[in-house]
Amino acid sequence: MSAPLRSTAERPKSKLMTKGSEGRYHLLMEGANDAIFVADAATGVILDVNTRAAELLGMPAERIIGMHQTQLHPKEDAERYRKMFLEHVRSGKAVAGDMLVRHRSGRPVPVEISASVIESGGKKAIQGIFRDISERKKAKQALKQRVRELSREPAAPAGMLHERDLLRHLSEQQSALIGGTMRRASLSAAARRLSGGRAGEDLLRAVCREACRILGAKRAAIVLRGSSDPLAAWPQAGDRFKPTARVRLPGGTLLIEGDGRDKGMLRCFAAVASLALHRSLAERHMAELAVMESHHHLANTLQGVGMLLRMRCGEKCRRPALRTALASLSAAAASHRLAASGKPMNLEELVQGLGSEAWGPMLSETGIALHLRTVSVSLAGRQATCLAMVLNELVMNAAEHAFPEGRAGSVRVSASKRDGRLALVVADDGVGLPDGRLPAGKFGLGLQIMQRIVEEELGGRLTITGKRGVRSRVEIPV
Repeated sequence: MSAPLRSTAERPKSKLMTKGSEGRYHLLMEGANDAIFVADAATGVILDVNTRAAELLGMPAERIIGMHQTQLHPKEDAERYRKMFLEHVRSGKAVAGDMLVRHRSGRPVPVEISASVIESGGKKAIQGIFRDISERKKAKQALKQRVRELSREPAAPAGMLHERDLLRHLSEQQSALIGGTMRRASLSAAARRLSGGRAGEDLLRAVCREACRILGAKRAAIVLRGSSDPLAAWPQAGDRFKPTARVRLPGGTLLIEGDGRDKGMLRCFAAVASLALHRSLAERHMAELAVMESHHHLANTLQGVGMLLRMRCGEKCRRPALRTALASLSAAAASHRLAASGKPMNLEELVQGLGSEAWGPMLSETGIALHLRTVSVSLAGRQATCLAMVLNELVMNAAEHAFPEGRAGSVRVSASKRDGRLALVVADDGVGLPDGRLPAGKFGLGLQIMQRIVEEELGGRLTITGKRGVRSRVEIPV
């Protein structure tokens, strides 16, 4: 059984803390969502850590304090990390990825480290922010493996088809077209029309169009394995798809409506569709990797701005406007960090992340209790981003207006799902609205923007009522 973890606030003050900087130091350390280690620049001995650092290593903070910074890492790499530390001291700052720390159990944990030199009371130290990137590395490795599997064909770059590749695929199927010179010619013509710079779903739509042309079909579509909705189709509009022939492809299925009786021709064209699907999926996965990296860098930037504001503003962070701004930055960082994980977005994880990173720290400073009760619902990326913005605005409104003059109270965020509709409620037990509801057209600018997002981006509805406390309800289709 591991020893209980204690936060910076429960330990004796760090040697770096001066009387005037105590509040600011505490905000910086315990307000961070990543592990923070502070080490003496001259000796490399760890002077202080936050709770996240103790969780990262799986050991109590008091045991970490006093260790040498090289002991955080695998023993075999101690010299490498010692030299890196000295370089950080010399340069004053550094950002390094793909580093490892050693958990109490002995397993290595991949981290990304951002280090900077800080000074307090004439003492120089290195502050290192360590971010656990285990989940992100797993997601990236899984995507790269899929890309490798889809890119085994030694042909053009992902997403593009060249005539030579298509003709090679067709030549491998010539036995199915013996005596069919005209049919071979039509497939070669299709290969020439499909070659060139098309990519992604545009390429797959072109493949479906050629399937209709050379097979005499009414419609054609390509569906990914495990999905019922076409990834690409030609024509795109029309009634419900009624396939008369199906050809299994690696990763999906080619559906033909209206013909498909020429099995040899169909099998040959399936080779074209197979190659196109391979390239299109490889391109899609590469794009997913790029998007994950973008979300990751955005989350880092937003969190960095928030921490800088906390450090520079000190006690001024308690002012409502700054507190709201910091919470909004933290909320945006939390949603981007979830998106960067590469996992499907989930409402429960989103709300819990917002609660721990944005709302909880902000509300605890004002004495307002936060209660979360959500359900597990998968969300599209755009849905998650919009909901994070809306929920954050509603919680910030409650914190700012429901409890005047330091009045105590609570804010509850809950969610339920029924009949394909998701309902999210932000309720407080504060002063409420004068007449029990907001008059039509009396939404402030922030709420007007949120109402537009709910209606236009999410296809839902926002209502705000409550005479004894305010109840804001967002209902959207899922």
